[in-house]
Amino acid sequence: MNSGSSLFINDEIDLTQGAELLPTGGATSDCYRVKLYGKWFFLKRLKEKLRSSPRYLALMRKEFETGFQLEHPHLVKYVRLGDDFIITEFVDGTTLTDFIATHADFFNNKQNTLRLLTQLLDAVAYLHSHQVVHLDLKPDNIMITRIGNDLKIIDLGFCYTDSFQDTIGGTERFAAPEQFNGGRVDERSDIFAIGRLLEQLPCAARYRKVISRCTNPEPDRRYPTAGAVLKAIRQCHDRPRRVAIAAAVAAAVLAISAGLFFLRQPGVTAPVPAVEQDTVAAPTSTTAPTAALPTTTALAETQPSATAPAVTQPSADSKAATTTTKQKPSIAALHNKIAAWLTPRFNREFGAYRDSASSQIDKFAYSNRFADFRSRQYRRYLNENGTAPYEERDISREYSKVLLALDHDLYIQMQRNTPAAPN
Repeated sequence: MNSGSSLFINDEIDLTQGAELLPTGGATSDCYRVKLYGKWFFLKRLKEKLRSSPRYLALMRKEFETGFQLEHPHLVKYVRLGDDFIITEFVDGTTLTDFIATHADFFNNKQNTLRLLTQLLDAVAYLHSHQVVHLDLKPDNIMITRIGNDLKIIDLGFCYTDSFQDTIGGTERFAAPEQFNGGRVDERSDIFAIGRLLEQLPCAARYRKVISRCTNPEPDRRYPTAGAVLKAIRQCHDRPRRVAIAAAVAAAVLAISAGLFFLRQPGVTAPVPAVEQDTVAAPTSTTAPTAALPTTTALAETQPSATAPAVTQPSADSKAATTTTKQKPSIAALHNKIAAWLTPRFNREFGAYRDSASSQIDKFAYSNRFADFRSRQYRRYLNENGTAPYEERDISREYSKVLLALDHDLYIQMQRNTPAAPN
């Protein structure tokens, strides 16, 4: 194909007239912005020392003939082939390299990033579906438009196709190992470069696992297609949403389980979860000092059985029996241990509510504080005590029972402080 087969059949271009040299040239070419028929175009011309090289002239011909047959909104359009130059559409924008440097906040918005990566991977998938492997995907070969922030892939100079298999190399920082060690290149070579591209983004940590698989030195261990990479990226965006939904559901369940004392009617008490039948002795008669909240022993006034019995020492006979049979430690013992650990912390956290009436409490603030206390202290309990020899589900269940009993005690105290309704 020569210049006569292009869209501008009889036009000759005088590069000395009206051509604007651009700072985006590479090692083999100079780049210009030129105007034809009142419209701007991008012109790439071989450097003077290479214009007589059959190899580089063939590579330029390969780039044009490959690009001219492609039509995708996120691939630059090829317009004309000259003796030693190529003309493409002009993209009014900046390279991804410069865009990252000047628009770092753009990537804080997950939807912005997902939109750009979707455009990139759609275009790469399109190339692969037409038996074209780019082999030089890098930030300098990706343009971001000034209006709309849309993505365009440029420069097919190193691409591999069925007809043109001389790829001559790539950019070492982004190229897959097989491009330099004599291995077989295919679409997975572009997948490697996509991983390197993701590493350059300000939000790269979000895609840590995707990057790791993309850049595996072994092609068989990379994602097989651009579509598979896009699916993995979308999962990275969906995972925080799923976690947030789960956390919101858990918080709602916790709020309901906590009894929401401020919604109870006067004189109606919430049932207190019963401890398994193997509970040890009932709580001692020792009461908390007036400066602290009443402990769970106060429930004896409204509930026959206490939910947070005091810690008691098993008898010598029971120790011997446990040692002989090697039975699993009693759940009641776990319950008592948690009660002894959690009660003073609850009293310190919520002691200021002791003299309040339930009608005087900021309900929303209390709910948030209660939920935060539950999760914070639960993590602290596990850090200090571990889980052995119990299952963590047992610890979580007994922890919730103790905390609900303490919350109920607080409610009872505040109900006592609530003035009686006038007759």
